[in-house]
Amino acid sequence: MPSFQEDLYEGYTTFTWTGTDPVPSATCGGITPVSSTYTGTIQNKGDDYAPTSSWKNVTGESGSTSITKQPHDQPASETTTAVGFSSGTLAIVGQFRQTQNASSCSTDIFKGRQVSETTGLGSPHYDNCYFTGSLVPQWNTVDGSLWNVGYYEVEPPFIYSLNEWVDDYIGYNTSQVSYYRSHHSPASPVCGARIPQVMSIAYYGNSGDATDPYSYDTVGEDIYTSSVTAYRAGVSQTTNH
Repeated sequence: MPSFQEDLYEGYTTFTWTGTDPVPSATCGGITPVSSTYTGTIQNKGDDYAPTSSWKNVTGESGSTSITKQPHDQPASETTTAVGFSSGTLAIVGQFRQTQNASSCSTDIFKGRQVSETTGLGSPHYDNCYFTGSLVPQWNTVDGSLWNVGYYEVEPPFIYSLNEWVDDYIGYNTSQVSYYRSHHSPASPVCGARIPQVMSIAYYGNSGDATDPYSYDTVGEDIYTSSVTAYRAGVSQTTNH
């Protein structure tokens, strides 16, 4: 059972399973079945490792153990969907929602997992809105955000979303766009930026928590005289602002 999870924080999943040998579980042919129950907690930054599991069997014996899943599950791909723009000073910041696709076609195998972004080394990689002396900082890196898959960041009852993680916010804010429009010639577009984005998923490695890259994207935004277009992973959306 996954706990409520909030982006930037490590969540967990509790589990219980019972193994019985032989089957059926009733005494048969003079043989008494052996039944053991395992319980534990899996942290979403080490999704395949339960370090404090415990077990007990039908004879009353019990103990502690650790459980590791090998190999860890990794998304085969990720689908990006444009879901509109934010509000207030972020009214021209595009929101993008992602679904992780499993090679097994499972729709919930990544729920509770944690994904993160880092700045890639590829191209395109530029911010031609920035200029020497600009009051707006150069945009040449991603924020390094963390997201927990399978949960919206909302109050109870916590909308459940399987392999989906939300939302990646891409773009300049309204004051930054106004500033650049007033400091650049009215070309088409006025200016823009592109930043390589590497998406990674958490797992338990040989030395503890680790991350494994699974997607290499590009994010950015173009500023026009009366609109902006935000981009993520080949998906774009435009707002007149």
